[in-house]
Amino acid sequence: MERLSKERLLEAVAGFLAHDVASAVGDAALAFRLKIAANLLSTIAAESRVDEALELDARERLRGLVAGVAPRGDGQEARRAELSELEAALCAQLRAGTAPPEEQVRAALREVLGARLALVNPRFERSLELP
Repeated sequence: MERLSKERLLEAVAGFLAHDVASAVGDAALAFRLKIAANLLSTIAAESRVDEALELDARERLRGLVAGVAPRGDGQEARRAELSELEAALCAQLRAGTAPPEEQVRAALREVLGARLALVNPRFERSLELP
């Protein structure tokens, strides 16, 4: 028997709650809350599936903006620690007025944040020109 990934299990539970359980519940408020719970489970599954790719992309983009942060490895904990350090270093550079050119920073942050928003809300309109 094939072992299902945690993402597939979360999606299966989300589908069960949203379709089978919510449609069988007579209380409309409870059915609505079940659909919200199912949506949250689906979001967690999607985030889990692409989380590593988003972190790797964000890390590479921030490495292009910030110097002096040592690579920490490719494990999840190391990756997140390095990403946090890169974000903090960029904030410090912005406050000190020593950051790379503004357009370069904006472009990198637009891509990083746009990818995160697209994950949470796939219908988010990314084609709009933001200031």
